[in-house]
Amino acid sequence: MKRIAPIGLEMRDVAYAYPGQSGWAINHINLKFDGGHKVAVVGRNGSGKSTLLMVAAGLLRPTHGQIFINGQPVTFDLQGTLALRRLVATVLVGCDDQIMDAHSNMRGVTLDLWDSTAAHTRLRDATLGQRVEQVNELRRMINALLRPRHALSLGEQAIAAMQSALRLEAAILILDHAFDVLDRFERNELLHQLDAFANCGGLVLLSTHDIAAVCDWASMLLVMAGHEVAMMAPPNCILADSFLRRVVFGKDPSERWELH
Repeated sequence: MKRIAPIGLEMRDVAYAYPGQSGWAINHINLKFDGGHKVAVVGRNGSGKSTLLMVAAGLLRPTHGQIFINGQPVTFDLQGTLALRRLVATVLVGCDDQIMDAHSNMRGVTLDLWDSTAAHTRLRDATLGQRVEQVNELRRMINALLRPRHALSLGEQAIAAMQSALRLEAAILILDHAFDVLDRFERNELLHQLDAFANCGGLVLLSTHDIAAVCDWASMLLVMAGHEVAMMAPPNCILADSFLRRVVFGKDPSERWELH
C-alpha cells in the first residue's frame, strides 16, 4: 500500500437537518481528524452516527457550518465535490449500489489479491494452515462476486464494496455500519487491512454497534448522543466514564461491564 500524503479533516460548527424534518440530525459539531487515526463512531440508533459520516464524506451538504480538508474549505460545487470524491472512499451498509457489475468487480478484487507483491508475500510467509484458510476465503469471495449483485448477502456486498474502496487509493476511508454485517473472520481481515491503511497515513472513520470488537483496534472512540458529540477520546477513557458507558451500552453506571 502506497504512503498517503498528510491529510486532515475538520468540521466547524457543522449541523444538518433532513428536508421536511424538524430538529437537527447532527447539532453543531466541532471535530478535527488527522491521518493515521482509526476512529470508531459509536452510540445508540438515531444518535446521528450515519448522518455525521455522510456529511464528513460530502454525501450530504451541511445545513450549517463548514467542512475543511487540510485547512481548505470544501465547496459543494461540481469541482469541489469531485475533488472531495478523489480523497474520500465511502462504504455504506446495504452496499449493492457501490459495487460494479459482477465480472468487473471480481476481476478487480482477484487481480489485487493475486498480482500484488503484498498478497504474494503474505501467502509465502503464512503457515500451511493459514494458506489453506486464505485460499478458501478467496474461492468463496470469487464465487460470490460471480453472482448478480442482488443475489449477494449483505456481508458479501460489504466485502466487495470495501475491496473496491480500498483500491481507490483515497486518503480517507469511511465505513457506515458495513463492519456490523461481517462474520468474525471477515472482520479480522478488514481490521488488518484498515491497520495497513492507517499505518500508511490514511484516516479511517468507522461506525459500529459492536464496540467490543473495535475497542482494541481504534485509536479513538467518538461517542454520539442526542445528535451531538458526547466525547471523543481513546477507548480506555470512554470505558472509565460511567456516564459514557451508559450512553454507549445502555447500562446503569453501577453495573460492571467487561470486554470479552
